[in-house]
Amino acid sequence: MEDICTASRQAVRTGIADAQSLLQGSSRSRVKGEGLEYVDFRPYVPGDDIRYVDWRISARRTVPGNRIDLVVKEFMSEKMVHTLIVLDMSSSMVFKDKLPGSLYTSSLMISLAEAFEDKIMIGIISGDEYRVYVPRRPREAIYYLVNRVCREKPCSGEKDTATLFGEIIRKTRMIRGAVFLTDYSHTPEHIRVLRKISVARGLSLSLIYFYDWAEINPPLEKGYVPICDLNGECIAGDIRAIYKAIREHVHRINAVSKLVTPYVIRIMGLTGARTEKLRIMNTYLSIRTRKPLVPTR
Repeated sequence: MEDICTASRQAVRTGIADAQSLLQGSSRSRVKGEGLEYVDFRPYVPGDDIRYVDWRISARRTVPGNRIDLVVKEFMSEKMVHTLIVLDMSSSMVFKDKLPGSLYTSSLMISLAEAFEDKIMIGIISGDEYRVYVPRRPREAIYYLVNRVCREKPCSGEKDTATLFGEIIRKTRMIRGAVFLTDYSHTPEHIRVLRKISVARGLSLSLIYFYDWAEINPPLEKGYVPICDLNGECIAGDIRAIYKAIREHVHRINAVSKLVTPYVIRIMGLTGARTEKLRIMNTYLSIRTRKPLVPTR
């Protein structure tokens, strides 16, 4: 547990440093996004909301006989957005550096929230219980997460943590978006339910899954390992068949998750989180502006 605590503290320090290096030199008053006051114009690109096209400027830039040259407005990004970040502290998250990776990811998002003067709510799921903490400042949320990891032993319960995450969303008010930091220890049915909950609440959702290479790849080409049930009865299982079933489960969870939200990220531990830091921060920016929750068809 002490190793997890030390690794988590180091991961948080690294996350804060990486976020500051990426945000260095940017002005908060000129951060662009979706808001109420526009500050600049730029050429239209496929995927831009047609509502933000400035038709007067576009008409002046269009030469008769040529293609239409559209221009869209860029807005001052909103501040004081409420976002929920929920950390899964199940026993399975202790494997290798999945938990430090999730804390690194949290520190990136919370540091970005601090730059935007957002309000952060932190949820922690352990066993069949959860708690929600509302810090006065976003930076306090980072230290709260580290203290919980260092003081509490991660444990699993009888309920799927995705179900508990759904309960937190139902009971938490004023949030614009929600992030769930977890692993693949879920059933597809419990992940699928999150779609209905998120749509009903009108918020954007991000699902971030942490895994380790050894969890989905067999250590041996051939072999048998004991598989034991809760009663202590064991049978010998083909290691290739076992890991094939594990990979199929991961594929099912990924497929269902993409139907729930477009903001799904797969991260292989702390190293993977650092590789995906730009994508993680862009995901936070997307959910805080409440972009479309489910891809249109």
